[in-house]
Formats: sequence, C-alpha cells, structure tokens
Amino acid sequence: MGIVRDLVGQEIKSMGFTMAHSVWSRNVNGIRQLLQVERSSWGPDYEIGVGIVLDEVAPGRVVKRAASCDLYTVASQLAPAELRMRFIEALKEDSGMGPDLRLGEIRSVLLGFVDTFFLHYSDRDSILDFAKMPRDQRPTRAVLASWALLEYVGIKRRGPSDPDFDPRWGP
Repeated sequence: MGIVRDLVGQEIKSMGFTMAHSVWSRNVNGIRQLLQVERSSWGPDYEIGVGIVLDEVAPGRVVKRAASCDLYTVASQLAPAELRMRFIEALKEDSGMGPDLRLGEIRSVLLGFVDTFFLHYSDRDSILDFAKMPRDQRPTRAVLASWALLEYVGIKRRGPSDPDFDPRWGP
C-alpha cells in the first residue's frame, strides 16, 4: 500500500469507518456511507470516491465500489476550488508537500466537506428528495444518483432515443 492509501486510511479510520473489500464504510441512522481510495484512471494520482447507500432501494445489495452507490461523487468535487487543487496535490503519490501539510489538506476536505455531505444526506428523506429533483435543480451537478434510486422514486429509465426522453432526469 502506498503513502497516499496509508495517510488517507488512517484518517478515514479515525472517522469511524471500517474496511470491507476495498471500501471503507460506516452505518449512520440505517444509511451506509462509503469511502474508497481509488487510483485515478487519468494517471498515477488518487481520488476518494464518496458514496451513500439506502438499503431499501435494493435490500441485501453488496457494494464493492463507491461508484455503485445510490449517491456518488468524488471528494475533490465537494471542496471549493481554492482547496480542490491542494487536495488533489496531497493525493499524489509523489507530492512535494511535507507529511503534516499533506495530512492537513486531506483532513480539511474529509472533515470539512465529505463529512458535511454525509451529514446532509444522513436520512432517508433527504436522499429520496435529492433523487426526485431534476438534474438542473440539484444543489450540485457533481453528485450522481443511481438509476436504481431514480427508479425507486418512480423515475423511468429513458435514453435519448426514447420519445419521452427528458435530459433533466438521469443520474
């Protein structure tokens, strides 16, 4: 395991998460919250996937990737622009930041923005309300809702070739 996974793993564990498969999870009010340290598909850097699972959408579902959650985003997208670049730099395996500064940047995003995201969507109603909201009215476009969640709240899966397709409804 590299330095990024070690640094981030220690911080995630201190937030009350436990590791299962390659995903860190905790249960709050019957809502599963997940974090996954993932190597970027664009290069050698890392990102932290952030997900929320509402078990009633698909009872018994085993989630092995944060991207498979009912609500999904990446940690850097939750932070304001001025912090985003420093956070991304802190997640680089070969970052020039010192260990204390690096951990501070990671901690500021995890505690200041990821935990706030989890707090905001820590109950069933807030998750379902988000899913019922057209994409163009959501508070952020960085958070995706799964098709399973959208169908659970009554939104039909439609693609661009369907006559009743409306691009406002989708993940």
